[in-house]
Amino acid sequence: MGSFVGAGTFNTVINANMVRDIKPGDGGGSDPYHPAYGITITRDPARDTSDAPISKRNQITNNYVIGVPSWNGIDLHGAQETLIADNFTYLCSIGIHLEDGNGGGSLVPVIRAKIIGNTCIGNTGTSFVEAPGINLKGAADTSANFQRSINVTGNTVINHGYDTAGVYSARHGAIHALRVEGLVISDNDIDAPQGVGIYLDDVEAGAIKNNTIYSVQTSNSDTYGIYLADGDFTGVIEGNVFFGASPQINIASASGTGGPDATYSIKTINNMHHGTATKFENIELLHAWDEDHTTTQQNAINNPPNGMTINNTTTNAKRAYINGAWVDLS
Repeated sequence: MGSFVGAGTFNTVINANMVRDIKPGDGGGSDPYHPAYGITITRDPARDTSDAPISKRNQITNNYVIGVPSWNGIDLHGAQETLIADNFTYLCSIGIHLEDGNGGGSLVPVIRAKIIGNTCIGNTGTSFVEAPGINLKGAADTSANFQRSINVTGNTVINHGYDTAGVYSARHGAIHALRVEGLVISDNDIDAPQGVGIYLDDVEAGAIKNNTIYSVQTSNSDTYGIYLADGDFTGVIEGNVFFGASPQINIASASGTGGPDATYSIKTINNMHHGTATKFENIELLHAWDEDHTTTQQNAINNPPNGMTINNTTTNAKRAYINGAWVDLS
């Protein structure tokens, strides 16, 4: 372990350090993954928040974390109001990882965290495929508190995405978010993600804006720019630019059952693809509200919710799905 900060830490700055070649200790995890951290703010699971208060208002800035191939470069467990900015992670399984902490039997969520201006470069050339560069992992128990008010802005993530060998058993993006309320993912550059650029699962009040996703690499038959999984999503997907993702935005059931099995309330605006596809072509838009659709795209929407509205560009009419049929509103 490189730099370890425990619970009850306030207003601490971890700045301008070089941490490298962190190897796991004995036990924990399964090959090739075993716990090891470059920099972590964590908790003792045996101590509750009265005995070990929640860490708040700390900063992790301007650090280099190189060579944590089995686990996390920078890690938070239950820390709140944390700034993670201008760091460089390289050859780490996960570059930056946020997860709930155990506070004496109750979960302590990560809230009000900012992840800004970091560079995460994946573990190329190893025997296993990369996990996320930036990973927001909310509670596995859907009844528990979500992570809240997380801002992921202005980061560069290169060659991260999939993990097929241990911690995760299925698709995960270069930027991955599970069970987050009030999430902003904006102005990030994502280059050569494995399978998925941005993966969203159970995200409420999300704003996915002005990201650029380059050269998505096919992994496990996936080549998605932005992927919305089974969990609910509410929010806006706006102004993103895709180079070499097909489809650019996939809003569908990850279980492959032929359509969403969750609640979606989504507005997509001015997302662009550079390449063989033109604007909004080759985008799977299921339950995407107030967006441009041709009649063909309209008819391909699987199980549209009652009251859903679209702009039909074939008939040049505003349409709504009411009582099982599409009707013109104008």
